[in-house]
Amino acid sequence: MINEFEILPLSALEKVFPATRPVMYEDAGICFCNEVHSFQIAYRTVGTEMILRRCRWKVEGDLAPFVRVRPVAAVTATTAAVKGSDDYVLSQSAFAVPEILTEADDFYLRYREWGALFITVSANPVDLQTNKPADPDGQFINKETADGKYINNENGAGSPDDYNKANPAGVLPAGRHVITVSLFDDAGGLLGKICYTLTVCAAALPQGGLMYTNWFHYDSVAAYYGLRVFSPEYMPVMWRYVENAVSHGMNMLYVPLFTPPLNTYVGGERLTVQLVDVEVEDGEYSFDLDRLVAFMKTAEDKGVRYFEMSHLYTQWGAAHAPKIIARAGGEEKRIFGWEDDALGERYVAFITRFLTVLTRRLRQEGYGADRCFFHISDEPSERDLDHYLAIRRLVKPLLGDYRIFDALSNYGFYERGAVDVPVVATDSTDDFVRGGVKDLWVYYCTGQHFGWLSNRFMCMPTERIRIIGFQLWLNGCKGLLQWGYNYYNTALSERYIDPYKVNDAGGSFQSGDSFIVYPAPDGRPLDTVRHEAMRAAMQDYRLLVLLENRLGRGRVEEMLLSAGMAKDFSTYPKSALWYTGLKNRLAALAAEL
Repeated sequence: MINEFEILPLSALEKVFPATRPVMYEDAGICFCNEVHSFQIAYRTVGTEMILRRCRWKVEGDLAPFVRVRPVAAVTATTAAVKGSDDYVLSQSAFAVPEILTEADDFYLRYREWGALFITVSANPVDLQTNKPADPDGQFINKETADGKYINNENGAGSPDDYNKANPAGVLPAGRHVITVSLFDDAGGLLGKICYTLTVCAAALPQGGLMYTNWFHYDSVAAYYGLRVFSPEYMPVMWRYVENAVSHGMNMLYVPLFTPPLNTYVGGERLTVQLVDVEVEDGEYSFDLDRLVAFMKTAEDKGVRYFEMSHLYTQWGAAHAPKIIARAGGEEKRIFGWEDDALGERYVAFITRFLTVLTRRLRQEGYGADRCFFHISDEPSERDLDHYLAIRRLVKPLLGDYRIFDALSNYGFYERGAVDVPVVATDSTDDFVRGGVKDLWVYYCTGQHFGWLSNRFMCMPTERIRIIGFQLWLNGCKGLLQWGYNYYNTALSERYIDPYKVNDAGGSFQSGDSFIVYPAPDGRPLDTVRHEAMRAAMQDYRLLVLLENRLGRGRVEEMLLSAGMAKDFSTYPKSALWYTGLKNRLAALAAEL
């Protein structure tokens, strides 16, 4: 072993910077059998000699087939924070931040600088040759130990079939497991190794009932990879992104009935992404919904449970119709857009006919009001209220029991019946909580950067990102919405961007606001430290649901309140150690019950 090398097991909450010694040492953890557990390995050279070495790792232990190792790569957060941001950030100005979880099978040592490997333990088997998850059907792939034997937690060495029977998909084997990770240089010399003890509880986390969506931007996938939207080449790439979203806790998908009228400058257009086929003849509209239904059924097969239909009117006030393409006179052309008033006679006739046909087909296919939600317009202001209410009076009778939900934070909107399900900014929830609003959703975006609110900006410490899971449960929320799963555009879609070079929507938003995954060259999304934190937050919510089921809501609330939280989105101890301690205590308690 080379003695001029340091290696540390580390909490997943700490972001490892090259010149700062990590402090959140962690060599043990606890998780449930259907949970994804994460930790890190920090490493550096400490000698005086320049070392340029291509290094690899080896994982040993009975959980080795379920351990994924990914080197952490840094990016420059160009717009870290904005005026008015609070001080609970890693930097107020541009800085290099650990961000991307690469799929490389090796890493390089840098001279006397700290680096990190991000470790995830998941019931989804890992292909040990490619360091990627096994095939989508969950089949056993390459689960051999160094001595060529297959691992079986209960019965010793066995066949892949034996392993699958003993460890069904979605479940880690219960018990106390030691995971050993060794690092080697390019000559095969041992640099160092760590041992991490993971206790897997036999109990499973319940689904919990929370709805979680990040808006999926279909045009960004097409533009980055140079693919035609919904083409045979496009669809496998798109579904990989959807699968990734689902695996990180997102159970609702944004459905492009028509090209979403979001983040588009007035008079501008985004690339057409429309699943509804429209035909117009002699002023009469007909609709073919087969592609839409096929899309939803495939998404359901991928794990999507809920669907939010794309906005029926333009953003910030619902003044106009969205971009809609139809076949008319034997050719495809745009029949609605910015020039069409929302309540104009033509669009009223169109939307009346369309929603009648759509809701009937959705019900026939089994997509009822418990699974599908509708948007009118994103973030209308107070001056838009009367107009918004007029639109609601038009569309609500057509939707029947399907619910309208939109991002708005004015309690007066809700009092006047503008929406069935309000989606409220996390800094504006007080009136809604005091009003006893049921089915309350919350969202955050670029505006929620003050008052220690949770968000997912690159500048934020990981525990600030992750606290949202506890907060959603404590405040009785039913859903969380964020607008950018993969928005690779400038702020108003004037052009597409390379997310590896531009992470602030062209300078308009804080770095990290507009996307949480990166596009890999092979057509897969690359995860981020922030994306893993959000998955953990969704699991934390489910942990509280498990405790609630066993102890009652009142007792669990008291645990959080006595630990320093409050029924808001700003009050909690600002400490990663506090967070880790609380989570581990709650998990240990749940495991004993």
